[in-house]
Amino acid sequence: MKYTFVEKDIIISGEYPLVGTITIPKLEDRFVPGILMIPGMGKVDRDENFKFLPMNILKGLSDALAEEGFITLRYDKRGVGRSGGNFYRASLWDLVEDAKAALELLKSHPYVDKRRIIVLGHSEGTIIAAALYRREPVDGMILLCGLAHGMEEVIERRKNRILQDLDHIKGIKGKLFQLFKTKKFLNCQYKKMKRKIMKDRGSVIRIKGKRINGQWLREHFRYNVMKDLRKIECPTLILGGSADVQAVPSQVQETARAIKGPVESHVIQNLNHILRKDSSVSSVLGGVLDYWIQVEQPIDPEVIQIITRWLKSFKVEK
Repeated sequence: MKYTFVEKDIIISGEYPLVGTITIPKLEDRFVPGILMIPGMGKVDRDENFKFLPMNILKGLSDALAEEGFITLRYDKRGVGRSGGNFYRASLWDLVEDAKAALELLKSHPYVDKRRIIVLGHSEGTIIAAALYRREPVDGMILLCGLAHGMEEVIERRKNRILQDLDHIKGIKGKLFQLFKTKKFLNCQYKKMKRKIMKDRGSVIRIKGKRINGQWLREHFRYNVMKDLRKIECPTLILGGSADVQAVPSQVQETARAIKGPVESHVIQNLNHILRKDSSVSSVLGGVLDYWIQVEQPIDPEVIQIITRWLKSFKVEK
C-alpha cells in the first residue's frame, strides 16, 4: 500500500537557523519511524541539489519512503538555500552540530516513534552520521555511497583516477596532454593546494581566486571516520555502487567489518554516486557532464527496494 503524504517547512534551531522539510505520511498510526537525512558534499540544499545540477537525491528518497509510511526530515545545509550562516565558514564539526540539532527536532515531533529513529547519510553525510552517532546514538543507520577513509585519501584517490583517465585519452587530445606534461602539472598543483590548505589558518582561503573552505578541509584531513564507525552498535544498512568513482565500492565491506551492530551491505551493479545506473565506463573526467544526463532519471528502483525492505524489517526491542 502506498500512502499519500504532506510536506511542511520547519525551522531547526542551532547556531544558525536551518530550514528543512518534514514529510509526514497520512497514517492512522500516530507513532511511526523517523528518518533524518544528511546531505552529501558541496553546496547542496535539502533535496541534495546544486544550483547548477538538480540531483534530487534526498527528495527522491524522502518521497519514496514517505509513501511507505516513514516520516523524514531533510534540511538546507548551513549557508545554503534558506538556511542561515556562511557555507564557506562552516567546519566539519559545525555540520555535525547542525545534524545533531536536526536530530533533536525529529525526536521531539509528536508523530515520531522515539524508539525507531534512523539516520540516513549520503556521501559526506555518512561521515557526519558516524560522528553524530558518537554524540547522539540512534536506533538505526543507513549509509549510502559512504566513505571509510578520511577526505585526504578521497581527494588523493580522485586525483590519481584523473591521472589514470588521462592515460586513456587517445588521438590529438592525448598527444596534447603528453606534450604539455599535464599529469606532472596536476601533481604539482595538488601538492601546492594541500600545502596552502594545511599552512593557512583561515576558515576561508582562496586558491586561484576560488573560495575554499579551508577549516572544513583541515578538519576532514585530521578526522579518522573509521574510529567512529567502530563505535556504531545499532542495525546498519550500507549501500554502494560498482560505478561509483567518488566512494569506491570496496569501502562498503570495510565499513561493514568496522561496525559492531547487525549489518546488511550491498554493492549494486552499475550504480554511481548519485544513485543512478550507469553502464558506461566510469570516469572522473566525465563527472558532472555524465550526471547532467543521468539526473533526468529517478533514483534507481533497486536502491528504493533495498532501503524499504530493510526499514520494514527494522525492529528495536527496548
